[in-house]
Amino acid sequence: MTENVARNGLEDTIRVYPDALLDREATVPLRLTALSGNRSLFARADASAEAAELVHSVPLGGALDLCGAPALALLKLDVEGAELEILEGASDATLARVARVVLEYHDFIRAGCCARVKQRLARAGFTRIETGLDAVDGAIGILRAARA
Repeated sequence: MTENVARNGLEDTIRVYPDALLDREATVPLRLTALSGNRSLFARADASAEAAELVHSVPLGGALDLCGAPALALLKLDVEGAELEILEGASDATLARVARVVLEYHDFIRAGCCARVKQRLARAGFTRIETGLDAVDGAIGILRAARA
């Protein structure tokens, strides 16, 4: 990521934080896959059970504080199954700092993920919650949420 930022001359615009988002600060194993975009903190069919890279994780509130963001217009998550921990582990005060959410949910990695994410966002005050672009019988898809 840092290499792409430098290659495009965006060092003054983009700051890279080499942390994973989760529900806590910890060192966690990121399971490796043939495609780097499919790496996950959770078991999945295409992830190596043995091969893992240890990464530092921070909760959502800690990430917002780290980058100095008092509020977010849009939180975009594509975290290969960790969306539950990130959102369920975030306090209501942290989620109140977010105006809109767009995420890819992974029911094939975490059964019931989409329903639980919808419930958490509703409890946090998001009123417009919708899914779309579902694939593989709803096992993966896009969820969008916004405040009134």
